Parts: sequence; C-alpha cells; structure tokens
Amino acid sequence: MIYTPQRHLPDMKMNKSHPRHISLLLVLLLQLSGLASPLSAQERSPLVLRGDEVSLSFSPEGRYGLTISSRDRSSQVASDRTLPWDLQLRDGHLPDYQIEYAGGHLIEEGLVELTWQVSQGDVTSTIRVEVRQKDSDPLPEWSLRITGPIVRQIDQITFPRFKVPREDSMELIMPVGYGISKTIKVGTEAYLPYPSGSGTMQFLMATSSSGTAFISTRDTEGHFKHFRSVADEQSVSMYVTVPVPEDWRRNDDLRLPWSSVIGYRKSGWESTVIDWYRPFTYQTEWGAKAVTEREIPRWLMENDLWIQKQKEDSYSDLLRAMALYGNNVGVHWYHWHHYPFDTRYPDYFPPKPLIKEKFRELSNMGAHVVPYINGRLWDPLSEAFRTYHGDRALCVKRDGSYYEEVYHSKVPHNVSCPSSEIWQRVQGDVIDSISKRLSTAGVYIDQVACAAPDLCYNPDHNHSLGGGNWWAKGYRDMYQAARARSINDGQILATEECAECYIDLFDLMLIVNTDRRGDNRPIPLFPIVYSDRALYTGYCYIASPINNGSFKFITAKSLLWGSQLGWIQPGRIVAADAQREALFLKRMQQFRAKVRSILVGGQLLGEWSPGEVPLMDVPGHGQHPAVLGAKWRSAEGKPYLLLVNWDDQSHKLTLPTGKRITLAPLSAWVDEVPCQKK
Repeated sequence: MIYTPQRHLPDMKMNKSHPRHISLLLVLLLQLSGLASPLSAQERSPLVLRGDEVSLSFSPEGRYGLTISSRDRSSQVASDRTLPWDLQLRDGHLPDYQIEYAGGHLIEEGLVELTWQVSQGDVTSTIRVEVRQKDSDPLPEWSLRITGPIVRQIDQITFPRFKVPREDSMELIMPVGYGISKTIKVGTEAYLPYPSGSGTMQFLMATSSSGTAFISTRDTEGHFKHFRSVADEQSVSMYVTVPVPEDWRRNDDLRLPWSSVIGYRKSGWESTVIDWYRPFTYQTEWGAKAVTEREIPRWLMENDLWIQKQKEDSYSDLLRAMALYGNNVGVHWYHWHHYPFDTRYPDYFPPKPLIKEKFRELSNMGAHVVPYINGRLWDPLSEAFRTYHGDRALCVKRDGSYYEEVYHSKVPHNVSCPSSEIWQRVQGDVIDSISKRLSTAGVYIDQVACAAPDLCYNPDHNHSLGGGNWWAKGYRDMYQAARARSINDGQILATEECAECYIDLFDLMLIVNTDRRGDNRPIPLFPIVYSDRALYTGYCYIASPINNGSFKFITAKSLLWGSQLGWIQPGRIVAADAQREALFLKRMQQFRAKVRSILVGGQLLGEWSPGEVPLMDVPGHGQHPAVLGAKWRSAEGKPYLLLVNWDDQSHKLTLPTGKRITLAPLSAWVDEVPCQKK
C-alpha cells in the first residue's frame, strides 16, 4: 500500500567510470545521451536556456546531451547517459537501434526543440521534446509530443528521466503520507503511484549537504502516473511513467497533457518544495483556496481533538473521554453498521441497535459524530450487489477479470470504478441515508485519497480504457454530487490520507499511513505544501501500550505539524495506566486552541530543533529530542516558533534569537520569533 522497495524497475544501464564520491557543490551536469547521429557539416554552438534558478545547456555534439547548472555555474559534474524519455510498446520495449537523434533547435527566445526519429521498417515516427523557459517560472518546462504510426503501439511513456550522481549521505524525499526521507543506498528503489496515499504529490527529490535535485510534473487534472527512483553505486535515477489510455492512441499525434520540470539547487528539500512545487499548486482546482476561504463548517475549523470509536470501546468510556476533553470533540465512529467490519459493503443499513439514539444523544451534548463507510470496495455477496447489478460497476482488468482485495475480515471485495454511474448512485444513496436518517455531523469515506487508481478496461464505463484522469474526475463528480444532494452547512465529508487532487472535495483528511518501515523517516512534506489549504488529523496508527512515551511523542508531532489531535480510542485514553498521557493530551488540546489562529490557514515552514536537549528512545519511532519544534507563518504573515516538551522533565534551551527559556514538563510554548534555518 505504501512505498514498495522490491518492485522491479526497468533496467537503466549505469556508467561505472565515474567516482562514487562526487561533489555537487553548486552545479549539476547531466550528460544524458541518446544514440548518435552525425552532425551536419556546419558546427553548432550549445543551445542554452538561462533562468533565475537554473540554466540548461544542450550539447552541440551529434548526440543528445544536457548540462544543468545551478545559479552561479561554477563547476560541473558528469553523469551517465540516457534519453529524457522512453516508450514501452504493446509488444515490448522500443529497441535502441530504431532511434536516431535528429538534434536540437532554438525555435525562439526561451524555447528549444529536441527531435528524435524512430524507424520501424518502412514507416518513421517523430518524438519531440520542447523545453521552454518562461520569465515567471524559476524552472524550464519540458513537454513531450509523439507523431506517427508508433503512437498506436504505445502502452507506457516514461517522461521525464533525470539522473544525478549518488553521494554517501544522500536522502530520497518522497510524498508518501505526510512525507518520507529515506537514505539512498545501492539498490534503493521507490515506486509511488499517483494519486494515492503512497504518492500524494507530483515530485521526487534527492538531497544531500551539497544540494537538492528535483523532478516534478505539473498536471492539474490528476492523471494516473508513477514516480520512480532507483540507485546504483554511481547514480540515482528519478523518472515518471504514465500508462497510456486508449483515447491517446486513436490518431497519430500524442501530446502528453502536462509539462514537467527538473532542477538542482544548493539548498535543502524544505525550501526547494516551497519554492519549486508549492506555487504550482495554487494553479490547481484543489489548491486554489485557503481553508479560511472554503465553506467548511465552523465546528470543524475550531475542532482540536478526535476520538475514534471502535468495536471494543464501550459507550461509557466514550462518555468519560468527552467529560475529560469537552463535549465539542469529533467522534470518528466505526462498527455502527449491522454486518461485521469489512464485509457486505455497501450494505450498511439497518444500523446496530440504539445507534441512532446514541448519535442523537452525543449530538445534543455537542459532539460531532462522523461514521465510517468505504468509498471503493464492493462485496459481491452484498444485497446491493444484486440490486444494483454491481458487476457492471467494477473495475475490469485488460483480461476481463475483476480486481479483488482481502483485508482482516478475510472476505474478498472487488474494486468499484469511480467513473461508474452505478457506483456513484450507490455512494450517493448511502451518504444521503446516513446524513438524513442518522443526523450525523458528516460521513467519513475510507480509501478514496489513499488507494491508488486501478486501470479499467470496461467499455461500458464513462472513461477512456486504461489510464488517464478519469479516476480522480470520477471521485470529483461523485462527491460533489453527494455534497450538493445530502450534506448541509453543518456536515462534513472526510477521507483517508491526503492525495492532493482530493483536498477540496473533503473537509478533513485522516493521515495515519505514512510508511515508517526500515529506515524511512517521516517528515512534514505534505503540511509544508498544503497546511494552509487542508484540515487533517492523525499522525500514525497508535500502537499499544500508550504509556511508554510513544503517544506523547505522536501528540507532540501532530500538534507541531498542524494536525487536529487525538484520533485515540476512548478506552485507551481513560485507562488507569494512561493518566499521564491523558493529562498531556488535555494540555496540548488547550494549547492548540490557543494557537489555532496560527495553524488554521497558516503555513508550516519546517521543523526546528534546539540541539541542546537529550535524545529519548521512542518505541516504534527511534530516537528524538525531548523538545520538538516547528516554524510557522500565520495567514497574516507573522513568523512563529512552536515548541513542545513531551518529556516528564523540564529542559532549558536557546531560542533562535539567543534568548534562554525553560520548558516545564509536558508543556508547550509559542512566540513570534524570526526563525532561521537550523
């Protein structure tokens, strides 16, 4: 479901003549070379595109070559040779001997066109890459166009491809859940399907003390694609693969319907994603509005804590938790439907006995109950499957079979196609019934912003066969219609994880699946980009026991990253052996209410560590400072530093201003502090 290190990737031949330890101090040279063709008799100078952040220089030789330089262009580093594109045909890989590089041309100021000819017997096709430098953009945009008979044979496009020298201390920055930093070793691989919880945003970065390499697509419609990376002894390759939908193959002219960017700079990943990705997101439908500009119920904007009600939690424990944390908390309620969990979806009604009465009682007390449904799975044994002819709504593989998934219930479920009118009607009916018959504060819809798209080849569905943007569009149509039909001004729609293209569809996102396996280190990548435009809760699944320091650490991280706190089961937080944890959560809830005006609509700039407090062992999370910090900028533009001492001991530390303070045990602190990077 998350980062998959064992996935097979296409073989990418590496030149082993370069040293393993390569300095990337200020300039990065990529000598990305295709197959040679002789130059014309007339010698040509390099084609150069100069921007404010990077410069591109295309080699004048008879083979494709590219030099990418950072701003001052003081040195160069050679890398291996590869084309910026690749094609996988239906009958196999496009062989190298059929490709001939025809050269590059300066079409106009700021625009270079690179051309390849592909010969297949008596027919020839053309592949053109346009690289354009706009005055308003720090990075040149790369576009791909393919013309000729080969278009009808393409199964998958790889574009762009970007390779950098590997260093010993180098991290791969991946938009998985909140975000992951992973040490790049020989053999490190990444496979991130977008849009999903395993590929929430459209970029990859490789970063070290020397600088940061960046690759990104600028797709405003959420097309299905994969971001991939593979490392060997000399280099790190980053590239994007795109399954080609049938519509793209219907004539002999294929234009990839978005541009891409690549770049390198001498700075860290935080400033790189802020400067090079965040501005693009404001051009999208999902990222155009701040949370303060969206029509989100006031209670959710002012909510600071969530309780999750599971099967094993008693109703009395829930009432005890509400007595401790206040009646106006969010209650995420599982197991309210009459069939066991993860069975008979979407047959949720009738609810369990007294559910309606309990929901009403909690609502009258001031709580906000949001029950669970699944937005993707259909049990073929359900009554709804027979009533609605569910087989007509399923995603169909190329061989005509259905996708099947099995979870803890051991009951097989099929994957529904979000473009199906049948599934859209089913989801709309379920949401309408919950909203009106149970009088809830909204509906939580599982998997939508978490699970990756599946290719669908059902010819009766309203989409192109295979890939495309129809998956994201299908969900958009579905939940916009459901909201208009059934969700009133005081109700919300929530979902699992944080694939960016669904941000504006949902009022709240539950982020708990960030992959922490192996040497993966969670980082606040998603909040750095979207904290001002999304509301979210959770940090990770909360393991037992909670009184070993792990829950206090999770709570501190949640607060500093802008998350609404808790997502804890009531039976666990009111237990006799969790009194210290319950107290800490209460204090952080009160503190979050105090700084809510900073967090809601504000921008997370990055984490901050005082560097002079002890490290503490956190079961399941490694070692972390006893005092954690984060830099924020409020919606009004004021800089703030937030600190949390999650230890049972007090700690002295020095602020970025040089001021010394002492943080009491289990406390938090905030002030308007200009924060320099540390």
